[in-house]
Amino acid sequence: MPAGWVPGRRLRLRLTIWFGVAFIGGLLLVDAGVAAWLHLRERRAMDRALAVDARALLEAVRDAASPPPASGDHTDERAETADVAPRRAAQAAVAQWHGAARDVILLGGDGTVLAARGPARAVVAAAALAARATGDSTADTLLGGLPVRLTLVRDARPPALAVVTIADRAPLARHARQLREWLFVSTPLVCVTAMAAGYFLSRRALRPIVRLGHALDDVSLDDPAARLPVRDADDELDALAARINALLARLSETRARNRSFLLAAAHRVKTPLTLIQGEAALALGGARTTGEYRVALHRVVAAGRQLGHAVEELFLRARADAGERPALTEAVELDGVALEALDVATLDPVTVTGDHALLRDAVLELLENGCRHGTATAPVRLTLAHEGACARLTVWSAGPPFAEAALPTRATGADDADGIDGAHGLVILRWIAGAHRGALEVARAQEGNAVSLVLPLAPE
Repeated sequence: MPAGWVPGRRLRLRLTIWFGVAFIGGLLLVDAGVAAWLHLRERRAMDRALAVDARALLEAVRDAASPPPASGDHTDERAETADVAPRRAAQAAVAQWHGAARDVILLGGDGTVLAARGPARAVVAAAALAARATGDSTADTLLGGLPVRLTLVRDARPPALAVVTIADRAPLARHARQLREWLFVSTPLVCVTAMAAGYFLSRRALRPIVRLGHALDDVSLDDPAARLPVRDADDELDALAARINALLARLSETRARNRSFLLAAAHRVKTPLTLIQGEAALALGGARTTGEYRVALHRVVAAGRQLGHAVEELFLRARADAGERPALTEAVELDGVALEALDVATLDPVTVTGDHALLRDAVLELLENGCRHGTATAPVRLTLAHEGACARLTVWSAGPPFAEAALPTRATGADDADGIDGAHGLVILRWIAGAHRGALEVARAQEGNAVSLVLPLAPE
């Protein structure tokens, strides 16, 4: 079984589960909305049909109650028809009515029942609706334990009339029940089908992740330029690949910095170790006088001091590569530090805020760098001066310009051993300057190299 198979399968399962939960939630909302909409539409259709029946019945009553044409011989008959015509017309219209309504009740303007087709409880319900409603209205109630829908339609023309049509709500309930049953059966089937399809389709969606994993497996530390492929499509996986490439670049840079540090360490301790071994071998090579042994031991001690200084420099280099920020709590007399490092007559008094030991190491590095890159015919000069709110400590030495590789722009060293001493010292100097909120400047002046440590003055 491939190493990435189980995690990939679990990811597919998680994606499928989340997709299923979201799909089921959305489907339930849609089903509930559709069911509510269908129920509302059927109720409105029923109300429209009942209202149409009521208005048609009112018109039939008006037509039946219309008086006959005027005639001089039938004056008494017209008066009698005006009195009884609405009731008789209502009864006749109701008796002949064949609309969609189950029950029909015709009421007068004062609420009296003119005609009715339906049980007595229907008449009572219609009269109660007409009594509490001033205009057209609808209501739901139970008649004989059965749900019904009542629709009241009024006609204000004299004589005022009102019609209450009653329809059975059982078809609505039956349709709603059938819809619920259908949704109860279809929803799980649709969800299972969708989740199965999502599980198989997620494999295609996760193919870029699988390819990314294979590409990571092919990345080797022996190849510092190895990177993950980034497609033209700007999506989340490409952004992840770009971030991984940035991480690989930082790891490669760190490895190169570590290699440089090891080269610097080996180079710095090689000379004093060789000297110690040589002096010890010469001393043990034959009989020596006490004076000769003392001379050899002095040389070994000097080489040991040189080795200790190299180890101290390596320690500072390690702190610089780690980006350590030392605490700057001391008011350091920079002229005193320079006097400790070099026997000079006088220097202008200058005080900065920083770490005394680090600044002393910086002055020693400046002088050592000047001696290393200077010539035997020109002395190394140290100057200290104020420049506005800063102090400038400069060491000048004659000689050719520094190589470009010996001028690091950050706390990293060279990738090879050429000029490693110079690069090593400048790395430490640049770190100390940055830790003191200052700068290291390297310039060409008077056919020599001027390396300056620029630091802010201590507040008054």
